Amino acid sequence: MKRNKFSEFINSRGQYAAVFVFMIAVGICAGVAALNGSEDKAVEENTALNEPETPSVSEPVLTEKNAPGAEVGNTEYSAKAEEDLTVGDSGENSEIQSEDNLALLDGEDGLEIALDWPVDGDILLAYSPLTPLYDVTLDQYRTTDDVCIAAEAGEDVTAAAAGTVSEIVEDENRGNYVVIEHENGWATTYSQLTDITASVGETVEKGETIGKVAEPSIYSAGLGTHVEFKVTLDGRAVDPEAAIG
Repeated sequence: MKRNKFSEFINSRGQYAAVFVFMIAVGICAGVAALNGSEDKAVEENTALNEPETPSVSEPVLTEKNAPGAEVGNTEYSAKAEEDLTVGDSGENSEIQSEDNLALLDGEDGLEIALDWPVDGDILLAYSPLTPLYDVTLDQYRTTDDVCIAAEAGEDVTAAAAGTVSEIVEDENRGNYVVIEHENGWATTYSQLTDITASVGETVEKGETIGKVAEPSIYSAGLGTHVEFKVTLDGRAVDPEAAIG
């Protein structure tokens, strides 16, 4: 009888031991799973830290390829772009620009001035501050507050009117340029120059050489050699063709 009780005791202790071993096994599995989860999370966090930030999305550049209506085969849009390149502007915007220039030119305070072209050549890119024109160099549409005039490299560039040289600047975009201030609030700017002979503070006469035509800067190389000519009245850009008449 004692032996049977001893056997029962041993068997009951075995059950307890089995339960204890089972619980230990479950705990070990849970610990391993938690450790693996922590490692995966750490890897994800490190990956996120090492990945470069996504750059902010900027406004799309209005190019020939993504401009409104520029779908393949859209001949109407292509014709409009070609017309813009030829005449510089059209429609309501053209009327606004013309009226604005006429208002400036027809002032009552003696604002008249006689200007000449700085070089004799065709206009490659017209004055168009409101309507974007296609720029072959940049392969995109942009507005312009000056005109680009075709010229030969080394050709003389002359002052459009008598005045005083106020600035001579080296610029990566426009090349070397000269600004001349004239009477009654007028000023002219001549860009893409080399061998500049004028100096700041010097008085120049109309038709006097101020420099020569340079090779175009990288940002306007597609136009070939040219002079960028800007006219302002009291700080406001004026169409050079309207100012010269």
